[in-house]
Amino acid sequence: MKRLLVLGLIIFAGGCSGGDDDSKESEDEVQLPAVDCTKETVPTYAQVTLFQTTCTQCHSTTKTGDARKGMGAEAAPVNINYDTYMAAKESAIPAAQELYEDARGAMPPEDSRLPAATDAEKKQVLVWAKCGAPQ
Repeated sequence: MKRLLVLGLIIFAGGCSGGDDDSKESEDEVQLPAVDCTKETVPTYAQVTLFQTTCTQCHSTTKTGDARKGMGAEAAPVNINYDTYMAAKESAIPAAQELYEDARGAMPPEDSRLPAATDAEKKQVLVWAKCGAPQ
């Protein structure tokens, strides 16, 4: 009987460990605002000004190593870039999620010394991403 009780406690504790990857993933997912693509003026990639003015300071296929750090402590991942249409399109929704993560947005990071995206810039990326990411 004691063995069954101990076994039951072990199984119970294992199920309550919080190690459920699915629940963590859903907690980290940012819910983006709704967009009615039929009522929005959808910008093209070239019209998304934030990509050219801010994102490419670190997220550029031409930058490597420390050049991908900007002023921040961490270098931008090499697979996330905004200096070409195809690269930007691959990261369209994640880019919007980074901008809408909280009131300031996770990108650009505060330690980069780059200005936070304005509401208009955030919306432009959001509309572009959710309405097909046109070239």
